[in-house]
This record gives sequence, structure tokens and C-alpha cells, in this order.
Amino acid sequence: MLSPSTEAYNRSRKFEHYKTIGSLTEYLLVASDHMYADLFTRQADGRWILVSAEKPNDAIELTSIGCRLVLADIYERVEF
Repeated sequence: MLSPSTEAYNRSRKFEHYKTIGSLTEYLLVASDHMYADLFTRQADGRWILVSAEKPNDAIELTSIGCRLVLADIYERVEF
């Protein structure tokens, strides 16, 4: 989960480093202070596509591991 103090680093410098890992195909960021998630997915041509989720019924599909995450489930026991 992203904390406010590390969010900028995780979205920029850390992601830049992760992009150099050829086998990395998905990069998921989950907010810790509100219901929100960003999934970056590497395309065959090397571009990254962003899908965001912010509502309880929104889902994130992690195709690399065959997993579907619903935000309500991720945040089930989280109090903001």
C-alpha cells in the first residue's frame, strides 16, 4: 500500500527502476489513505497502460497471476 510519504517515490523513481526489469509486466499501486488503485501493464511494444480503480465495486485484473481484485475486498478491514 502507498503511504502519503512514499507515494511520489513509488510513482516515479521506483517505477523507473522496475521498468528496467524485462520480466515485469504489471505494477500495482494501492493507496493507504483512501480507496484507490492504479495498475500499470506493460504492452508488447514496451508502452505502459494505466487502469485506475476508485469505487468499491471496481476491479483490477492481474493477468500475470490470474487474479481479479475488487477494491471492496482489498479495503475490507481498512478504516480511513
